[in-house]
This record gives sequence, C-alpha cells and structure tokens, in this order.
Amino acid sequence: MRGRGRRQKGASGEREFFKLSNELCEDIDWPYRDRNGKIFMRHPAPRHCEGQSDNHDALGVLPVSIEVKRQERLTIPAWIEQVREQTRDHQTPILAYRQNGKPWTVLAVMDLDEWKEYLRWKLEKTR
Repeated sequence: MRGRGRRQKGASGEREFFKLSNELCEDIDWPYRDRNGKIFMRHPAPRHCEGQSDNHDALGVLPVSIEVKRQERLTIPAWIEQVREQTRDHQTPILAYRQNGKPWTVLAVMDLDEWKEYLRWKLEKTR
C-alpha cells in the first residue's frame, strides 16, 4: 500500500484506537476534554505533521504521548524511537499497533524509574 491509501489506513487506525480509548475512559473524571467529552483525538488535518504524536494534546496535559500504527509489517524499534522523540518530559510514550484481523497491542515505553513504579503498583494490587 502506498501514498493516499496508506495515509487513509493510518488515519482510520488512529480514529479506531482513540474511539476505543475514549470509551475505556468515559467514567474517569478528567478535566481536559473537548466539547464532545473526548480525551483522545487525532490531530486536525492538515496540522498533523511528522514529528508530532498522533494524539492531539494542544494543552500539553496528557500523561501519555501515543503513536498509533496500523500496518502489516512491524518495525517496532523504529516506532519506539519515533514515539520517544515526540514525547514531552512529563509523558509516558505509548505505542499502539494492530495488524489486519488481529487485536490491538499497546506498549508503554518505560525507563527504569517508570518500570519500578509500575511493577510496585502491580505487585501491590495483586496482594
């Protein structure tokens, strides 16, 4: 797939993932929502440029920076580098990808401090 079809597939994947993410967060009290109540949304075209995360965060308040990939050929190391480059200091880089006919995979790219915090939280939760 090339050019326009590839961009359309990517945009469709972003819409699909952000719709799912918003549904998962409907009951969370988050003060920064758009007028439709969404937390996660795509960059409005034509402002979605290379080097920006896929989630539109104009205020810079989201604790995550999300890169969404809807591709058959997985190039995970390159995608991780891409999401790291576009992530702000206070954010955790998130890579979400899906191949045709498969479920979404979501990876949190963590440094050791974040891993320690997550691991301790998970262990405490399962006691």
